[in-house]
Amino acid sequence: MLSKISQKFGQLNFSRFAAGNLLNYSSFSATQKHIRHCSTIPKFVCWKCGNDTVRKPEIICSSCKIIQPIHHGISYFDYFNVKRDFVINQNELKKKFREIQTAVHPDKYGLHDEKVQKMADDHSSFANHAYKTLSDTRKRALYMLENSDVGENSPDHELAMQMMELNEEIEECNDRDELKEKLKEIEEHINDIVHTMTLHFEKGKSENAKKDLDKLRYFDRTKKLIIKKLE
Repeated sequence: MLSKISQKFGQLNFSRFAAGNLLNYSSFSATQKHIRHCSTIPKFVCWKCGNDTVRKPEIICSSCKIIQPIHHGISYFDYFNVKRDFVINQNELKKKFREIQTAVHPDKYGLHDEKVQKMADDHSSFANHAYKTLSDTRKRALYMLENSDVGENSPDHELAMQMMELNEEIEECNDRDELKEKLKEIEEHINDIVHTMTLHFEKGKSENAKKDLDKLRYFDRTKKLIIKKLE
């Protein structure tokens, strides 16, 4: 069955597929869904001293050094001041996350009034969720697609049926060597999908990337099933 699926991908030009460990595809709140990339707002003013910057909203005011509220329209990419690309320098992202974590840690604002303490709590929570999203391949892909104009794709019923048959075979299989071989093949498909999805994002082909992510879900489920059988 797995070879049949491989043949199907060859016939359909597997270069259409792509992506990487989204364990939870529906955990995003309404607040996260309405966030949009924002980079052309003309001015941001400090709520405390009135200092303004025409470049981007500041987390800590460069003038009075007081924490600022999270800008309503800011994207995760802008929050960490990284380029809005599917491929991210993870070391750079982690470094900026830690810098922000240190700057907004709620313990630093224990003697401030409730307004400032709430801002610190909000930043701490926002930074953690933003980092978890951008540092995870599947979550990052979903976030970028949710904040694009791409619509829903028509389900691939043929692939769904073939994956269902494969999952049934795996459920009935008790040969560990065979299961390990199938796991290896599934992981190879996943790697190919991730590579192709990366190319689609680079070329601005969001609809193709969305299809890639949809297909990746099938392979993630099958991979988890095999791993469970091998435990």
